[in-house]
Amino acid sequence: MSSPSLKVKRTEQLWLKPDERLSELCHLSKNLYNEVNYFIRQELFTRGYWICYPQLYHQIKDSANYKALPAQTAQQLLKQLDNNWKAFFNAMKHWKKAPDKFLERPPRYKRKNGEHLLIFTNQQASIVDSFLKLPRRLGLMIKTRLADITNLREVRIIPKGIGYVLELVYEKEVTIN
Repeated sequence: MSSPSLKVKRTEQLWLKPDERLSELCHLSKNLYNEVNYFIRQELFTRGYWICYPQLYHQIKDSANYKALPAQTAQQLLKQLDNNWKAFFNAMKHWKKAPDKFLERPPRYKRKNGEHLLIFTNQQASIVDSFLKLPRRLGLMIKTRLADITNLREVRIIPKGIGYVLELVYEKEVTIN
């Protein structure tokens, strides 16, 4: 009789040195985040309702910031901001019950000269011959310890001021003892 197994997510982190192309894309990601956040706030404060991801996508898809990023990366950013606003409204519900436990703040804008993370889906990223393959416009070849058969879920590039952390999120089946 075989042992039961469970699918779990794992993350491998790699450190990347400062890179102009990554900096440019992370800056564009920040610009899009702020643009979308502004749009959501305006809808909320002027019309009284929050605009969520499906409507948001149709409003912002022609934006220069949206078009400057790979399409799925831009969509992931919209989904992330949508989740941030959902978390804010959920916290507001709990805040009414226990105001001392929460700060009542909607998602904030990122710094003007800052950078924001990039998310690449498993449709944009793959592992070939133990190298991470990302969209061509990044121009990165990154050696990993993961095999080609790895069930890659997403890749995140997180700015850290003095470089970048690349996170490879993958799914793995583990046996339960």
